[in-house]
Amino acid sequence: MTTVTMVDVARHFAEYVDLVVSRGERFTLTRDGRPVAELGPVLTPVRLEDLPAFLASLPCLTPAAEPFGGDADEVASKLCPDADFAGAAEGSR
Repeated sequence: MTTVTMVDVARHFAEYVDLVVSRGERFTLTRDGRPVAELGPVLTPVRLEDLPAFLASLPCLTPAAEPFGGDADEVASKLCPDADFAGAAEGSR
């Protein structure tokens, strides 16, 4: 995260907002050298019921990362015990 002064942001506010929107950049705003605020994209929370679709949309793992896939499946099944991760996970790897 880039640190910028409140004065600079006030003078160039539209430019900073454009960087946030176009590049997803985040800024720490300072006053008298101390952090006072953050400027960044709005974070969109993921609902728990959307987790299976999100996990299925992730890219395939490389063979070296396969052990991690099993760990991820285990965690996902504990978070959403009623969801079918096996079919989605097999198709995504």
